[in-house]
Formats: sequence, structure tokens, C-alpha cells
Amino acid sequence: MKYSYVLRNDDRVLRPVKLEDAEFIVKLRNQAHVRGCINDTSLDVEKQRQWIREYLKRENEYYWISEDREGKPYGTSSLYHYNANLRQIESGRWVRMADAPETNLLAGRVQVHDFVFRTLGMARLVFDVVSTNKHVIKYHRMCGAIETGLEKGSVIIQGKPVDVVWFEETPESWARNRPRICRLAGLPENIEHCGTIERIMI
Repeated sequence: MKYSYVLRNDDRVLRPVKLEDAEFIVKLRNQAHVRGCINDTSLDVEKQRQWIREYLKRENEYYWISEDREGKPYGTSSLYHYNANLRQIESGRWVRMADAPETNLLAGRVQVHDFVFRTLGMARLVFDVVSTNKHVIKYHRMCGAIETGLEKGSVIIQGKPVDVVWFEETPESWARNRPRICRLAGLPENIEHCGTIERIMI
């Protein structure tokens, strides 16, 4: 058992992942538009359940299922590799179903970033994108994320080495970039709070 958080507003909720989500996650991560753009994921649902069991033992790690107002899951988002000394955390596992509006995923991104800097008090949020995921790299560059480096051939996807591009956000860069992402997500640029946060035991 550990503490996690539910991030909620009128249109969506990001709730902690459960063992029952394993089948959805396997389906999500093996969609045609996703394969080759993220790390390979086994089709074995039981392996995913075991991965979730291990995740549930790790402190300061957050893995959310994104659901619409009807409770239909449409994506995931996660925070991990917490470093207390650097006040740093990494984000990833940012995936959506092909039929889910991209604005939903972007609005959830605002919720997660606000959570990182306002609730957790982090000084830095880092994230990487494989070079084959050109759409997401373009998005991060357009939205002002700080590009910090390139790792050549550092991951293997579908049997081939792939480069990884690293980005980061700080409280200062997020303050600059947040209005633009809110606009892309269909939110008012000057919205102060993007929902509520509830701390729960999972």
C-alpha cells in the first residue's frame, strides 16, 4: 500500500492504475499509431499485471489512467525516477487511444505539470522521446520545452537501436509555456487551476 493522487476536473480524471487495467494498457501500447514510437510492450497481459504489482511497491512513482467524464479510459501518464536531492522527477508513458481527442491528453498534461511543480514542489521535470516519435518531439519543441540532449541509439525498439531526445521543464519555463498548452488543450490561457487533487491510499 502507498499514497497516490487522483487529478480530476469536469471533463476528465487521472486516477491511479490498478491491476484490472493491465489488459487496457497492453491494448493501448500496441496500437498501430503507437508501435515504434514508444518502448516495446509484450502482448502478455499477465506480464503487465506483474509489472503493475511491482509499481505498486515503489514510492514516489505515479501511474495514471486517463478517463473521460463517462469513465471510459483513453490514455495513460506517469511520473517516476524521483530524485529528492535534485528535486527532480521524470515523466513518461504518455499514450492515448487513437480515437481519443488530442485535447484531452494535452489538458491532462497541464494537470500533471501543475501537480509536479505546485504539489510536489519539484525544481525540474525531465522527459525523453524516441526519435521515431516525431509528432511528440515537434509538440515539445513548439510548446517551449527545454531540449537538453540526444542519446544516440540508447534504446532498442522493434529490434533496432533508436536515438532518444531529452527535454526538461522548470517552474520558470512551465510558467511561460503553460498558457500556450492550455490554448492547444482548449482551456482558457489564464486558467489558474485545472481541477482538483485528492491524496488516496492505493
